[in-house]
Amino acid sequence: LQNSELFDRFYLGLLLFNALGLISLSILIILNLKRLIRQLKNRVIGSRMTIRIVILFSLLSVTPVLIVYYFSLDFLHRGIDSWFDLRIEQALDDSLELSRLALDVRMRELLNTTEKIAEELSDTNDAELPSHIDQIRDRINADELTLLTRKGAIVVSSSEDMKSLVPNTPEETILLQLIQNNSYIGIDLIENKGLVIRAVVNVPMIGIGSTEKIIQALFPMSERMNQLSANVQTSFIEYKELSYLREQLKFSFIIILTLVLLFSVFSAVWAAFYSARTLAAPIKDLAQGTRAIAKGNYNTKLPVPSNDELGFLVASFNDMTDKISQARDTAKNSQKESESQQIYLETILSRLSSGVIVFNEDGEIEKSNISAAQILQIEVTILNQKNIDDLINNFSKLKSFFECISNNINEKTNDWREQIILSKKTGNQILLINGTILTSSDNSKIKHIVVFDEITALIQGQRDAAWSEVARRLAHEIKNPLTPIKLA
Repeated sequence: LQNSELFDRFYLGLLLFNALGLISLSILIILNLKRLIRQLKNRVIGSRMTIRIVILFSLLSVTPVLIVYYFSLDFLHRGIDSWFDLRIEQALDDSLELSRLALDVRMRELLNTTEKIAEELSDTNDAELPSHIDQIRDRINADELTLLTRKGAIVVSSSEDMKSLVPNTPEETILLQLIQNNSYIGIDLIENKGLVIRAVVNVPMIGIGSTEKIIQALFPMSERMNQLSANVQTSFIEYKELSYLREQLKFSFIIILTLVLLFSVFSAVWAAFYSARTLAAPIKDLAQGTRAIAKGNYNTKLPVPSNDELGFLVASFNDMTDKISQARDTAKNSQKESESQQIYLETILSRLSSGVIVFNEDGEIEKSNISAAQILQIEVTILNQKNIDDLINNFSKLKSFFECISNNINEKTNDWREQIILSKKTGNQILLINGTILTSSDNSKIKHIVVFDEITALIQGQRDAAWSEVARRLAHEIKNPLTPIKLA
């Protein structure tokens, strides 16, 4: 800020760099904003969350930048105004004036010294000049002391630098000033010597025929004085330049600071879009994965984005889908096995000659075979899905049969066997009933299985066989010759 030349050199470059950055970021933000609006219209998963994240990140990043920008502007105005404080300007002017006054005093002293040397040389013979001028130069601490004619011809010279063969002569303008009887004192820049104080005065003439002469003395300036004078002069010049460019500097710095602010804000907004898209991508994948699983696609696999919490969530989702897929396969296999067992059981029941009826704990018929319907002479569709109380009320001829079963179900008899006789038009029907209770593995469900057979023919056969045996024995006794004797 304090080097206007350096600032002017890089000012255009800074403007172009910030302008190009703002244009690039503006294009990126516009493209991201259009894509986000399109996703909102299409109701893409994760678009609403992306908006919330973008707004949140933008507020969190822009707010501190705006605060810093406000205080930077205030500091900039105060800082630039403080450079041009009237007290500082007065101090610089006073320092410069003080330097000039001190230098003028020193130059006047040296000029008086040179004039005294000129009077002293006017009384010196020409033969004594070479040796006398060296003594004078050493006495007054001059770098070089030269006696010349008014036309600039060197008469005699003495120099502290032994390598300098030709003394430095005054310019024509100085000689013209001396011709007008005016002494000269000033600061000149001499090659290989730097800044020196040059004092040139006329030597007083003694006698009418003597040649007009001038004496020139070169006095060195100390490095410290040169440095201080240069610093004061440079500071004063820079201050004047800054004072002239005060408003332009403010405007330029405000523009650069504003461009930096916009660059930072646009960068933060673009970073918010990028971060929101990165954070929403795994959630979008999870939503799509859950939809796929809801449709029955349990082989869905999601890519793990990273090793953070979102990556752990996606990995857990993949593990869940694997377990669901395994459970589905196990359920299908169990279902197939259950169906095959059901078919096997129904096949066995359909081939049995005995009647089989399965009751639940509420007395409702869950399953029965064809033989049960044939023995009871009831349609299978009527028998199934009926409550035992309804069967007792609706089938009076089978009332004793179902009452026997109902009593044992209510009493929850584990194993029981009974024989009942049903009266029919064709005659009595004798049934042998066996019942048992089946419970589930967790004892939560109870089922009653009733197996019955019609033993009417079996009992009739047994009776016929018994009477046949009696008749055979009677016939045998009748035919035996000993029988009349026994009877007598």
